[in-house]
Parts: sequence; structure tokens; C-alpha cells
Amino acid sequence: MTTERASPAHDAEATAVRPLRLSVVICTKDRPDSLAETLETLLRQTRLPDELVVIDDGRLDVASLAEAARRRNVAFVYHNKSDAPGLAASRCAGIEKSSGDVILFLDDDVLLDGSYIAGIMSVYESDGERKIGGCEGVLQGIRYRPLQMLLLRFFGMDAPKREGQILKNFLGVLVRNIAQPTAVQWLSGCNMSYRREALASVEIPADLEGWGAGEDRAISYQVGQRWRLIATPAARLVHRKIPAARVGGRAWGFQEVYYNYLHFRRFMPQDFGHRAAFAWLCVGYVVINLLRRDWQRVAGNLHAIRRIIRRSERHSGDLSQR
Repeated sequence: MTTERASPAHDAEATAVRPLRLSVVICTKDRPDSLAETLETLLRQTRLPDELVVIDDGRLDVASLAEAARRRNVAFVYHNKSDAPGLAASRCAGIEKSSGDVILFLDDDVLLDGSYIAGIMSVYESDGERKIGGCEGVLQGIRYRPLQMLLLRFFGMDAPKREGQILKNFLGVLVRNIAQPTAVQWLSGCNMSYRREALASVEIPADLEGWGAGEDRAISYQVGQRWRLIATPAARLVHRKIPAARVGGRAWGFQEVYYNYLHFRRFMPQDFGHRAAFAWLCVGYVVINLLRRDWQRVAGNLHAIRRIIRRSERHSGDLSQR
């Protein structure tokens, strides 16, 4: 692993009230073009971050990234972990390598509105009681065809009237239509920010491989047990969800079911209603991927379901022997 750090000169003059310092952490793998477009919107903000941390699971041109940050007087940190890739582990590395009071995780395929950072930081800096531990912006441009939305709602994958809430199956509803700052139960990993101290007691599932489905919910749900989580319409962005270098096929199908199951088992009540909601979600994954004719993803879904059944059977057997 290699780590490089380059810092700009800072004004030595102390201020009476120190503003919060912001570190932006971007976890990336082999998507230099989309990353460059994300950085272009980041480095044109009305309020710039104090630090940019790039956690790389691939092989980026570090010199060009450092130069772009230097021109805007933003401290730059680069860490390569291509020998041990994985999004959840990259989140952990980003926290460790960053130094800001607030840590903002951005995906490498988002495009930020020009006042996005100013909107996020105003939430923290107006929080005199320091009760807000996390904040996110509003996603724009999300469009579903009528049949898509029907299927998502039918299988419990979306609930437009419950934006920012966690459903019984532990899926979260994206925030996209709020008009004022709103309390939420989770933050989307494409643009989630936290006070550093709010992350101190959080257990990040760093052992999840690849995409690490649901790790954003696992992190924010834990923070939300002790702190307030807020979504603000003053920070807007587009998440393009560019597929290149994302885990795909069978692995994606496995992770979207099994990793969500692990989070569901850890955080949600295990009564009949919740378990039935999760079982119905699994059916939904299979049906929707069949309709897409994504046979590899269906195979991954079924592999995950078989593992869940075997795990449940072993657990039942252990209980019966006690």
C-alpha cells in the first residue's frame, strides 16, 4: 500500500471561532473519466473542501489529481489499496487518512450543484447543540418507468412517501423531493457526511468484499441511534451510477441479497413481519432480474438465498440442541 500527502500553505493567523474543517473522501476503482468529472464539480464549489482524500482500488494518475487540488489550494491525500480492494474497507481507510472535523463521502460518479458543500456545512455549523451527526443532500434526476416503480413498490424496494426512512426489510428510501431540512433514518453512500466523532463508535463492516451492498445503511443506521441525521435541499447532486468497474453479474446478485441479509439480521427485529418483508424482498430481486434477463445476477441471487436457508437451518438446529 502507498500513501502520499501534499498540503497547501495555510494562513497562520488564528481566528476567534474556528470553522469546521471538511474532508471529502472519494473511494474509486478504475473509473478515471467519471472521477475527473466529479472532481471538476467538487473543485468549482462556492465553498471548497479543506482536504481531498482519494482511496484508490485501481491505478490512477496521481499527479493530475494532486495538481488539480493544488491549484484550488485544497490539501490532497492519496492512498492506494489495490492489493486489498473493497468499498467498506476503503471507507475505513478514508476515515483514517482524513483529518477534517466533518467527513463527506462522495461516489466517483456524482455531479454536485455549485453550492452543495456550502449547503452541507451550513447544517453542521448552525447546529449549536451539536446534535446532528450526519447530513446528506437531495438526489436529482431519478426517474422510473411506471412498471419499474410498480415492481419496486410491490416488492418493498421503494416507498416514495417515506423518503429517508428504513423499511422493514432494511432497505432505505432515497431522498429526492424534500423542500426543507428533514430528519432521516439513513444516508445514501453516494453523498453521506458525518462529524468525525459520530463515527468513533461505529462498526464498519470492512470484511464485506467488492461493492459491499448496504454498508452505507449499516454505517448511518448506527450513527442515527445516537445522533440526528438530516437531509437538506440546500445541497443537490446527480448520481449517474456508471456501471464500469462496479462488481457485476453473479457477484452483484449474491451481494445484493446476502449482504443485505447480514445487515437485516444485525439491525432489525426478527419477528414474523420483518422476516416476511425480507423474504418478499428476495423474491423481488429474483423476479426483477429475470425480467431484465440478467441470468448471472439471478444465479447470484439464488446462491445467496440458498446460503441464507442453510444458515437459518443451522441456527434452528443449534437452538433445538440447547
